[in-house]
Amino acid sequence: MVATTQQTPVEAEKKKSEEKKAPGKNEPKKEEMSEEDQKLEEDLNLLVQRLSEKDTSLYKPALETMRSLIRASTTSMTSVPKPLKFMRPHYNKMKEIYLGMQIQDVKKMCADIISVLAMTSDERTDTINYRILGSHEPIGDWGHEYVRHLAMEMSEEWKKEGLSDARKNELLTLTQQIVAHHMKHNAEVEACDLLIEIERLDLLNSYVQAGKFERFS
Repeated sequence: MVATTQQTPVEAEKKKSEEKKAPGKNEPKKEEMSEEDQKLEEDLNLLVQRLSEKDTSLYKPALETMRSLIRASTTSMTSVPKPLKFMRPHYNKMKEIYLGMQIQDVKKMCADIISVLAMTSDERTDTINYRILGSHEPIGDWGHEYVRHLAMEMSEEWKKEGLSDARKNELLTLTQQIVAHHMKHNAEVEACDLLIEIERLDLLNSYVQAGKFERFS
């Protein structure tokens, strides 16, 4: 599909990070950060620390602040957003924090954030898995790049052997959200690509609106 052939800013950053880890490579010079970036990194570190504390009253406001910082940077992604870069070392910690949470709405909010952070992780289906575990807020709230990443993972996940009916239903529900977003934002080609990948082009009929037919001619 078209969405999988073009390297995204997030994928480019992951590749760059992997190359830095390769044996025999000289240690790269640490990039100098602006005061604004330093403050952002410190703020995110503090939020992760609050989520690690026993006082559960800190969790929701910490997650809300973290969500705002990330969303503000992911609505337009010409490069990898700074919050995602700064949160990458905390990725596994965030997953541990999620497992320990008891309040469901807070836990779902945490899952939403992990789903976005997963775009820079090596876990191939975490973006999908944590999206399903999350609060199911509008998929476009995290930006078009996030939706594209979900579509890329979906085309791979759908082809796995032995998927249960329950899992397929979850994936299909998410696919419909992705396609609806693409259709709403005039990304019909990406919508078609995904549906072709999962061999469900018939679902397109539900989203084709009056005046859109000429775009497929």
